Order: sequence, then C-alpha cells, then structure tokens
Amino acid sequence: MSLHQFCILLAVSYWPNPLLQDADSIRVRTKTIQMELATQDNAAPPKYTVKRATRPTFSKRLWDGIFFENLFADGLKGERPPMVGIARRTQPSTTLDKPMENGNTQLTWSGTISAEAIETEIKRLNNLLNTQITNPTTFSSKYRETQVTFSTLSVLFAVIHEFDKSVRWKDHALNAQAACYRAATFPSNRMREAFEFAKTRNELLSELIRGSGFPPEETAGEELDWESVAERTPLMKRLDDSLYKKLSAWVANETEFKNQKDELIQEAQMIAVIGRSMVQEGMIDADDDEYVVLSEAMFSAAVSAVSAAKSNNYELASQAVNTLGQSCNKCHEVYR
Repeated sequence: MSLHQFCILLAVSYWPNPLLQDADSIRVRTKTIQMELATQDNAAPPKYTVKRATRPTFSKRLWDGIFFENLFADGLKGERPPMVGIARRTQPSTTLDKPMENGNTQLTWSGTISAEAIETEIKRLNNLLNTQITNPTTFSSKYRETQVTFSTLSVLFAVIHEFDKSVRWKDHALNAQAACYRAATFPSNRMREAFEFAKTRNELLSELIRGSGFPPEETAGEELDWESVAERTPLMKRLDDSLYKKLSAWVANETEFKNQKDELIQEAQMIAVIGRSMVQEGMIDADDDEYVVLSEAMFSAAVSAVSAAKSNNYELASQAVNTLGQSCNKCHEVYR
C-alpha cells in the first residue's frame, strides 16, 4: 500500500460519522477499504487513444503554374535533341593513346619486348618444364601448369618468327612454335602420350638452347598462323599469375620495387607481348572491337610499367600496375 492510499484510509477511518463509532465497525470499514484498494491495484491500466495529425490538403491554386501536369507534354518545347535520354557506352573507357586496327598496333615487336628478354624467358620456361615433366605422376598433377608454360613458349616463338631485329632461334622458330602449341593442346584423356610428347619436346628445346637446331615439326607450316599459336585460357592464367603473384607484390612498397625492378621489367614485357598476341588476326575474338580495346589497355599499361621501372619511378610504376589490374578486371567481366 502506498503512502497516499494509507493516508486516505486513515482519514476515512477516523472521519466523524455516527455509524463508525465503535472499534469493530472501524476495523470492518478499514478491511473493506483495503480490499477496494487492492482491487484497484490489480485493475488493468486505462487505455489511451493516440491522436494523429490530420492529413493536410492543398488548394490547386497554391501549386498551379509551379509543377507540370505532364512534363513531356507541357514542359518540353520544340524539337528534341538527338540521343535524348540515358547515354549508352559504346565501348569501355581506357587509357589508350593509339588505336588497334585488325589486331595490330603501330609498335613493332622489338618495341614491345627486347631480344634479351625473349631469350631470358625461354630459358626460364625451359627450366620450369624440367620440374613439371619429371615423371608421369608429376606431369599429370601439373598438367594445367604445363599447358600455360608451353602456351607461353608458343607465343614467344611466334614473336621470334616475326621479330624485326636480330634475335636467337629465328631460323627454328616455326618448328619450335608448332611443337610447343601441340604440347600445350595435347588431349588430357591420353595422359601417357601427352607426357611422352611433352618430355620429348622439352628435351629438344633444351638442345636448341644449348646451340643445336630444332628438327622439323610435322604440324609446322611455311607461314605463321596465329590461330594455331595459343588458346586464350592458359594465356589468361599466365597474365593473372604475372599480375597478382608478381607485379602487385613488387610495387607494394618502394623497397620491394627497388629490389625487384629488373624482374618487374621482364614480367611487364611478357604481359605486353601476350596482350598484343591475343588480338593478332586469327586469335579468338580478335575481330571484336571491345575485346581489342580492352587488350590494348592492358598492353598500354604494361608498356607504361616497363618505362616507369626503367626510369626508377616507383609512383608511376605503381600506378601502371594498378591500371593494368583494372584493365584485366574489366576484361574478365566479359571474356574468359
């Protein structure tokens, strides 16, 4: 019982009333009041009705002449300009300086990669194959990696064949290219034969590097056919590995950039080579304008990375690698 209720009870109990003169009557009355108060305590609280504001109304004369009943019918006057509406992108934006026509840039292959870089890369890939083709079991587990290696070699020998300056192995480029392409595309359901073929071709490649020639390959033609140089999937795998496992780490900070500058120049040249090769006549989607623009964006960024690294400019090299990553992401959104 609250203090307020107690005071009321006390006042009522002792109020002058002829009917409440004896003690028993007072006790009865007190008990009655207590029961009434207890009933009031247990009663449900009163309900309150929430009053909300009335929805406003406006007279038409207040907004008449300010808003249009029909924007296109009443608001637009005269002939509409061409291309009215939402602008549509006809091609992705890039940082290109030069257009690519029929899969060819204005640059020569020697302007894309040096003869020394080609030789260095072929020797490195030959050593890599020595670890990928040690035995049938290892070859089977690294079959996809071997495809990437042979595909890259095939592209390099195709570039050697078309190289506009002096470069090693030019006389044997067509045979070596055909052999590497065949090794890269050998059916995986004939794994034992694929292993033997890859092992033999890698041994011939080792002999070529040591100074011997490369024997005629039965699939080699008298002219280079870019349609039979490489598949796009292994080349994209090589690009991803180069960008995300190498270049991105090498521009993570200035110290790493200085330590890996020569490797960055080498790898960026390879990206530029692959970027150009993927849009040569005969390659898949080489006649797709959007694909060509995206490929040249990658090529342009790779060339910029090479230039920045050669001039020891970390900031520009980092920007070029970031641009390279953006161009690759845009391409992956559409092409695989």
